[in-house]
Amino acid sequence: MLGRRWGTAFAAFGILAVLFTTAEPGAATVRSIDPPNGQFTIDVHSVHGNGCPPGTAKVVRAGDRTAFTVTYSNYTAQNGGGIAISQRRAACTIAVDVGVPHGFTFGITRTTFRGFADLAEGATGRLDTQYWFVGMDVTGKIRRDFTGELQDNWQATDEVPLPEVMWMPCRPGGVPLNIESSLTVNAGRINPGTTSLMTMDATDSEVTTIYNIAWREC
Repeated sequence: MLGRRWGTAFAAFGILAVLFTTAEPGAATVRSIDPPNGQFTIDVHSVHGNGCPPGTAKVVRAGDRTAFTVTYSNYTAQNGGGIAISQRRAACTIAVDVGVPHGFTFGITRTTFRGFADLAEGATGRLDTQYWFVGMDVTGKIRRDFTGELQDNWQATDEVPLPEVMWMPCRPGGVPLNIESSLTVNAGRINPGTTSLMTMDATDSEVTTIYNIAWREC
């Protein structure tokens, strides 16, 4: 009897082992591929916000199809010294129409934001960003805080592990991508009369933000 019980137990264990062995690769099948051949287009559908007045934001895809960039030329938040309340926060929302080769989709794996900060002692600045495909949950939420005294270029980079990447839904014609960002400056109490500012355009480069992407088949 004991031998039969052990035999049954080992048999059950063997079945479970097979199941787990079979299921494990399936649970981690998220793999990226080389950028596919075919047409990959990114066109700005709409832009609005005081951080990106008409004609000041540009979206360009990389030639190797591994990234696209957004460049701003008039994205500034400032506070202190009698600055109007409306200028203390700058924001921008860009809706992008994306066209991808048939049978493929992409997701954002890394984001890099760059700019310049001139914050007086006690002043603070904050970067908030997020992006999402229309009809899906907001993802790519990033927040970075900066504290004065600071007068230098700044950079904020966020990595997304491949299993956590939000992939564009596989639908004919693709799905629009929304990109939202904001800069907020607080003058603080130490030097409230001194103007502090943050920009989303670095002084040493024309490229402001970079979105690195990965590809996979639908």
